[in-house]
Amino acid sequence: MAVHFVATSQIANNYTDLDKFKGHCDAAGHDLTEHSDSDIEYALRSASKYLDTTYGSRFIGEAATFEQPLAWPRKRAKFQGRFFPNNEIPGQVIVAACEVAFMSLAGVSNDQEPSVIENILSGLIQPEQLGAAVFGSVARV
Repeated sequence: MAVHFVATSQIANNYTDLDKFKGHCDAAGHDLTEHSDSDIEYALRSASKYLDTTYGSRFIGEAATFEQPLAWPRKRAKFQGRFFPNNEIPGQVIVAACEVAFMSLAGVSNDQEPSVIENILSGLIQPEQLGAAVFGSVARV
C-alpha cells in the first residue's frame, strides 16, 4: 500500500471524509460493496476517536487550538526536519484513519491493528516510555 503524504484540513470529528476513504479503499483494493455510507461514516468517526485515544498523547507537537475536537492539527510538530502547518492533518494520519475504519468494517480485531497503524504513523508518534506514568511516577520513599 502506498502512503501518500498529502495534508488536508480537518473535517468535523473525522480525519477524512467518505469520498477520500472510498478513494483510499479503491487504491488499496479494499472491497466496500457490502457497507452502506452510514456504516462507513460511523467507522470513520470511530477510527478517528481510536487514533486519538490510542496515540493522542504520543503524537508529536501539541494541539493547534484548545477547543479542537481531534488531536490533529498540531503546532510545533516537526517531521523530517520540517514543521507541519498548524492547520493541516498529515497524510499519514488520514491513511491510518482509513485503515482503522476499513479494519473495523472488515471485522479485524483491535489486537491486530497496532503494528500496521504504528508503521503508518512512524515519525508522528513518540516511542512509548515503559514504566513512565502519564503524570509522572510515584516512588516509595
